[in-house]
Amino acid sequence: MAARAKKIRSLERKKSYAGYFFVLPFIIGVCFVFLPMIIEMIRLSFSTMIKPTVAGQSYTLDFAGLTYYKVFFTKDAWFLQLTWTTALNSLIDFICILFFSFFIAVLLNQEFRGRSLARVLFFIPVVVMTGVIAQVDSGSLANSIGSVDSIVDVGAQTAVSLPTVADLLQGSNVLDSRLVSVITAVITRMSVMVNGSGVQILLFLAGLQAISPAVYEAASIEGCSGWETFWKITLPMMSPIILLNAVYTAIECFTNTNNTVIRALLNMVNNQHKYSEAAARAVIYLLIVAVVVGIIFLLGKKLVFYRE
Repeated sequence: MAARAKKIRSLERKKSYAGYFFVLPFIIGVCFVFLPMIIEMIRLSFSTMIKPTVAGQSYTLDFAGLTYYKVFFTKDAWFLQLTWTTALNSLIDFICILFFSFFIAVLLNQEFRGRSLARVLFFIPVVVMTGVIAQVDSGSLANSIGSVDSIVDVGAQTAVSLPTVADLLQGSNVLDSRLVSVITAVITRMSVMVNGSGVQILLFLAGLQAISPAVYEAASIEGCSGWETFWKITLPMMSPIILLNAVYTAIECFTNTNNTVIRALLNMVNNQHKYSEAAARAVIYLLIVAVVVGIIFLLGKKLVFYRE
């Protein structure tokens, strides 16, 4: 028995080695790329950058203590409000993307004609939004082309004003104004949900396909309805993937380049050259994101069901 237990432990150790080897690129990236940048950012947030007076020399840092952090909480009311608003919008996007991606993954896991094409279509935004199209979507590429403004001006003079979704719903006088605002908010976030749910759909599909069909057959023989099967089999078995997607989606929503706080920080660095102020605000925002992700992980971990 002792030899058998030792053999099992040896097998488990080999499996753990394989897991460490799989995440080795991530560990190297964190240790040698991410952590040094974080340390330098924290160091800069407690200092004032002094530019060199002689060409070829590097900048120097003069210790400033908590000066820039005090400015954030006492004098920068607009940035504090911006951070709160952005965090709230990111949480809403997080919930919408997570529910939308899980719903679409369940649909794409069903048998129907054109299923492969539908899966490809939902993953296309992930590939497209990583290059030039993403720059056009964020407006950075359009701003770099001088002739675009004149083209837009000419187009605006000949454009036809079309009613918005909110105008159409409010004009019907059937729906309550609060319901109209909710529907309008969901519709306006559709592009965010579609563009930000490709990876999540892929992970959810992998989790759904890992569930053995024999489990569903046994539930059907026992007389379980589709609703009971979803809540008692599909959802518990998908809980590890849901937790993984929740953490990934939260980080993506809070650190996306379209995020208002991220844009404001980039503007402070690239245009205003306020490096220390931007570093202090970035550290505070990083702590907010870490707290939110930590809460999501701890709450989700208690609800996760791991199959033996």
